[in-house]
Parts: sequence; C-alpha cells; structure tokens
Amino acid sequence: MSNIFFDFDGTLVNSQKRLYNLFCTLCPQNSLSYIQYWELKRGRMLQQTMLKEIFNYSDEEINNFHEQYLSLIEAYQLMSMDNRVDGATELLKSLSSNHNLYLVTNRQKKFLVYEQLNDFGWLDLFKTVFVTERKNTKYDILKKLDNVSSNDYLISDTGEDIKTAQLMGINSIAVTWGVLNEEILKTYNPNYIARFVNDIKKIIAE
Repeated sequence: MSNIFFDFDGTLVNSQKRLYNLFCTLCPQNSLSYIQYWELKRGRMLQQTMLKEIFNYSDEEINNFHEQYLSLIEAYQLMSMDNRVDGATELLKSLSSNHNLYLVTNRQKKFLVYEQLNDFGWLDLFKTVFVTERKNTKYDILKKLDNVSSNDYLISDTGEDIKTAQLMGINSIAVTWGVLNEEILKTYNPNYIARFVNDIKKIIAE
C-alpha cells in the first residue's frame, strides 16, 4: 500500500471565501471583487505586494496586517465559510481502501483541524493527521517517517509542497483549483497535474 499525503486548504477544502472575507475585514479600502482578488492570488501575487502596489500600504501597515491576518485566519467564526471540494469525499473513501492516507497541513490550531475533519466525515479516513502549527515545515515532519518510498504521492495546490515532495523523493500531484493557477504550478515541475478531482484517482491508478 502506497502512502498518499494530502494538503488540506485549497486541495480538499475550499477556503477561498474565508480568506477573501478576512482580507476585506483587515483592508477596509479594498475595491477588489472576490474574482479579481483570487485572479491576482492565483497568479502568485503576494498579499504584501497587493497591499503596497494597489492600496499604498506602508511597510509598517503591511506588518500590522500580516500579524492580524495570522491571528484571525483560523478564527472559529470564519471556519464555517469553508466547504469541501466537490468530489473530495468520494475520492478519499475510494483511495483509503487501498492506500494509507495522511493529512499534512500548515494550520495553526490542531483542534480545529480535527473538528473540521469530523464535520466533513473524513476523520476516520486518514491514518495520521499532521499539523505543523507553524512550528515546523511539512518536510521536517515527513522526513522523520520511515515508511516513505518513491511510490508515494503528495497532493497539493502549492509550489512549496511540490518542493517538499521533490526533497522526499516522492511523486507530486499539483491540483489546479487551489491557490495557484496551472501556469504557475507548472513552473515548479510537479510530476502530475490534476485539473479535476477525478484526475487524482486516474493518476494513482496508472
């Protein structure tokens, strides 16, 4: 049985509404629509660049924004805005019968990860849940595992996770419905690109 490591936000969970609403709260002068904001983000524009170039924030204002953002990004009242990616439940149930599934997330609050997994009906589908709590990197956690092989997969919507898979010597599957668009994801040289959730199952079955 191969191991399949899943990222959480952007890969299995659509958290875009939560992140956009938090941006609007912390940047009251925001004039970007939801679609405009995510077009910029998916094109790899950093928030600090957005704040500086579009809203003329000073470095101090950007630092203050960043601190508030990190402190509120997992606020309990915002988490209800998250939704399961369409088809994610069926994918996880299908893969869990023949593979070891792991969740690896950079979330800060471990108890909220478990609560959300339970609400989505996913908790029992994962062999282990790893939460960095922003104290470690995903690579720091995964490199300690002794059962990782070149037949394993890391599935994510971020370039950083593709790099982690490369360091681990495992396969990376980049999903195009998350924080980065396909053009940007390709610059990180993932092993595979998944444009639809069902593509993941097809790739792993190859």
